[in-house]
Amino acid sequence: LSAAFTIAHELGHVFNVPHDDSFKCKETGIKHQYHVMAPTLNYHTSPWTWSKCSQKYITEFLDTGHGECLLDKPNGRIYDLSSQLPGLIYDVNKQCELMFGPGSQVCPYLKQCRRLWCTSAEGVHKGCRTQHMPLADGTNCGPGMHCHHGLCVNKEMEARPVDGEWGPWGPYSSCSRTCGGGIKSTARLCNRPE
Repeated sequence: LSAAFTIAHELGHVFNVPHDDSFKCKETGIKHQYHVMAPTLNYHTSPWTWSKCSQKYITEFLDTGHGECLLDKPNGRIYDLSSQLPGLIYDVNKQCELMFGPGSQVCPYLKQCRRLWCTSAEGVHKGCRTQHMPLADGTNCGPGMHCHHGLCVNKEMEARPVDGEWGPWGPYSSCSRTCGGGIKSTARLCNRPE
């Protein structure tokens, strides 16, 4: 389950996206946000979404034609992925075993959606430990409640995915010529909702 965050992060590097705390992100004038491209996972990381800086670099990568290979039809096997949330497939103790090995179980007094805390029986280091990964979406966290993006939410209030729509047009550029026949351009992003 934690591999999904790592795969998304590494794909970001393939798309030429810097870490969220890099000087390139400081150049954009956007304050630090720690999302998919955070250099490390910690309590403040939100690994489900891309930061504004990452969005800028991914858009730039695709708009300059570097992502054309993504349009190629895959040759390999098409995987039939379950439509069930992973927390329904893997209970919290199985999530601990996948993270820390056989016999690991959830720490009963540290049950929270934001971070998976599991028992450790390795050598003299007995106790609870975490890799700062959230519990899998769909993990039960109370009557009628389940984990979603690190929060315990009502199952009935679950928001359905929304296809993006076009945002507002940006300002027009300067005219490409000083007299006759020039062009002005403007752009907009598919960023609603953000």
